[in-house]
Amino acid sequence: MSASLVGSEMCIRDRSDPGQNNIFHVEQHGDPLALNDLQRRQFVPAPIQPTGYWAKAGDVLTVEYVLSGNTPTDAPQIWIHCIVEGSAPAQEYYSDKQKVPLTVGVNKISVAQTGVVYIASNNIPDPAVNMQITLVSGGNLMPTFVLGRDDANAKQWLQDVAQAVSKNTSPYAELVGKRMIITLPIHEIKGNVTDPVAILN
Repeated sequence: MSASLVGSEMCIRDRSDPGQNNIFHVEQHGDPLALNDLQRRQFVPAPIQPTGYWAKAGDVLTVEYVLSGNTPTDAPQIWIHCIVEGSAPAQEYYSDKQKVPLTVGVNKISVAQTGVVYIASNNIPDPAVNMQITLVSGGNLMPTFVLGRDDANAKQWLQDVAQAVSKNTSPYAELVGKRMIITLPIHEIKGNVTDPVAILN
């Protein structure tokens, strides 16, 4: 099974406004390399926040970054991760991602390869730093199941996956747990996932 699998306590699911699925409050967990050394992990945790969106090659992704309070030590980034069939070292080590640091205001990103949109933050945590990111345009929703939020709607999510496959509206689907994110080509989700809650637990 092909997938992008991220195991991380830095996997973030919070949004600034639950009613606005394109607005995100950026959480701060620090430098993943420093965290890896501190916790003596085998693998470096990923500093990514899922958005539930994907972007198509050639399109322009418009992102608004609003900052209040202190200036972070590192600007947040948008990562666009191209997930393909099979496995490759580039995917395992994230070197295939399009990584774009954001400046305050409106940012326009020319999408190099079709991929999943993530927010990444490596700054030193500071409670006086408040960062909000809005995906204004150029992004497309994909079926995303979030453990703890969507448990009661698992059947509906599976129907959304089937509909996205039949209408060819998304190349990906995603499962977001407490400590991991699983992103798959959508036809693999349809063929292999029948109980997202059980998988994430």
